[in-house]
Amino acid sequence: SSGINAEYGEEQPGYFKTLCTVPVSFRAYSPGLNKAHVTGSYPTVELTPQGELFRVRDLFFARDNYRMMRDLEEETREEFWEAYSYFRKQIDAPEQQLTLKLESREMVIMDNWRVFHGRHSFKPDGN
Repeated sequence: SSGINAEYGEEQPGYFKTLCTVPVSFRAYSPGLNKAHVTGSYPTVELTPQGELFRVRDLFFARDNYRMMRDLEEETREEFWEAYSYFRKQIDAPEQQLTLKLESREMVIMDNWRVFHGRHSFKPDGN
């Protein structure tokens, strides 16, 4: 988590500032029982008043690209996509990843706002 501030902020301070200031629009709809429709607009990286990392939002599956196109100036959009592409390249690098194979009845608990996470496909038989 502090690696984002220390490494990314020092390597590309302009990109880091962009990710901390440019609002990204999100929209998600859950057609289940509650039919939740959630929208919002937030910067990708949010800092505390002391400048420490508070949370990172990267809901690429819920990003509202149309609203971003409508609400942001072209130059700002270009700056955002350049900064975001660099950011994703850094966090997607294999050396930045930790892969765990959990055994039956094991689990991992993490702070969803401070750790990027995902999973590989798996089969119920454990292979």
